[in-house]
Amino acid sequence: MTRDRLAWASLAAGQVDRAIEVYEQVLAAQQRVITADHPDTLITTYGLASAYEQAGRIAEASALYQLVAERYEAALGPGQELTVKAQHALARLQAR
Repeated sequence: MTRDRLAWASLAAGQVDRAIEVYEQVLAAQQRVITADHPDTLITTYGLASAYEQAGRIAEASALYQLVAERYEAALGPGQELTVKAQHALARLQAR
């Protein structure tokens, strides 16, 4: 199992702290190796934002959703599925 899948599985199992720990490790490695704008890095960033959201770390989640939405929009366009998903997650947090 890859580490990003381990993070996702931990989050799905309700192990939010473990998911955050793994997502942060994976993200740091990806940013060093494949850059912050790589699609895999953006997927990991979105996962970390989700974990932060579940942990009640709303400001951190919001900042990451914003970052992902902007980078997806720049790379993929405004109507692309991943762009819209990130924008909706950000809007959901802002509506709280």
